[in-house]
Amino acid sequence: MSSADPQIVPFDRTRTDEVIEVLARAFAQDPFLTTMLPPDRRHDRIRATFDSELTLAMSVPHVIDLVLADPFDVVGVAVWAPPGTAVPGPMATVRALPAAVRAGGRSVGRLAQAWSAIARTRPTQPHWYLATLGVRPDHAGRGIGSALLRHRLATIDADGADAYLEASAPPLVGYYERFGFRSLGEVASSGAPPMTRMWRAR
Repeated sequence: MSSADPQIVPFDRTRTDEVIEVLARAFAQDPFLTTMLPPDRRHDRIRATFDSELTLAMSVPHVIDLVLADPFDVVGVAVWAPPGTAVPGPMATVRALPAAVRAGGRSVGRLAQAWSAIARTRPTQPHWYLATLGVRPDHAGRGIGSALLRHRLATIDADGADAYLEASAPPLVGYYERFGFRSLGEVASSGAPPMTRMWRAR
């Protein structure tokens, strides 16, 4: 794969486990997850976090873009919620609950409260929401994340739409600013490290 011309394809359910593994490895040092999840079996808990997230995302459908190093090897993932995406219904929440419990253990309630507090601060005007962007660590620094952003932002710009995300680590703020996002300030819930709310106007 050339970093200048990555192969970006839409998600299909046969790649679910591979996508979860890529995201778990990409977020192994994420400040929010490493603070909020119990320290034992950390990799398994982060995997379960993204298992739960994908279960919910597929229930309402999100737009999920993948970068492939070859036809069988996912190395980058971006999960977007288009404008007007519905809140997952009760059945989807029930399906996602076992993975959420595996992720948080006895702390699952605190984890859910933290996510809810962050979600309540999201803008109310229509926008594309970047829920997750991750690159497998052994492919970091090759422009894969940038390619994923440019790919979807081209569509967003063509539609004249806005975009929003939460940056979970300070170095990411400058990274997303390169793509036109601007800080709206930090948000944090009890016990969770702050995230930076970022908006990209049309």
